[in-house]
Amino acid sequence: MAALDLRVDQRVLEAKENVAEDPQFSILRVFELIKFENYSHYCAKHESLLKEELELIQKGMETAVKLCDWYRERLSSLDKRKRLLGQGMVALEVAVHEQKLDFLRAHITELNRRMISLMESRERGFPTHVNLQKNNLPQSHDDHLAWLHRQNLLLNQELGDKTKLLEDLKKEKENTSNNSSDRSVSVQRIQPSRPAPSHQRPSAFVRPAFHYQQMQNVAASPVKTYDTLM
Repeated sequence: MAALDLRVDQRVLEAKENVAEDPQFSILRVFELIKFENYSHYCAKHESLLKEELELIQKGMETAVKLCDWYRERLSSLDKRKRLLGQGMVALEVAVHEQKLDFLRAHITELNRRMISLMESRERGFPTHVNLQKNNLPQSHDDHLAWLHRQNLLLNQELGDKTKLLEDLKKEKENTSNNSSDRSVSVQRIQPSRPAPSHQRPSAFVRPAFHYQQMQNVAASPVKTYDTLM
């Protein structure tokens, strides 16, 4: 394009020099050369814009191919998770799965809206101002606000559930500690402590063995019946 502009400028200068040297040189020829110069700039500008549009379309096609591959991977992942669910296995909790689904829904909805707008713009014609197209289509800001509102509600609900669970655990712990202290007090009342003995006692009483005394044989003697003199 720069070489073409240089050639055109040289031809215009040559035409001006010819007009200065030869007054009979047609002024109309100079205007034609100037018009050709403007036309060359016009064509060069179109050529540059077409080149940029081609690069943009090629990048869009590459991104679309990657997007199709991503959708196929998501479909295979869904089939795998369905089979695992049939076997009673899940990869995520319900709350986490719901949050990821809301995030995915917001992005895919916005992407579909923009793609449909891009494909239908050729049929409707390009608007005179970019704001006209934005006003005729639903705003993505509203979808994003709705998604944020749903996320806020989910987080508040989860926070309330966790707070209630902590309070229940705390009450259960307090009740357990109170019951254990009550049981210890009742045991102390039923089994009072006995005072320690002041002196030691034998473990068992032993009865002493009975000793038999041997009787001495004494000769029989007369029995005195009354006190008389013999």
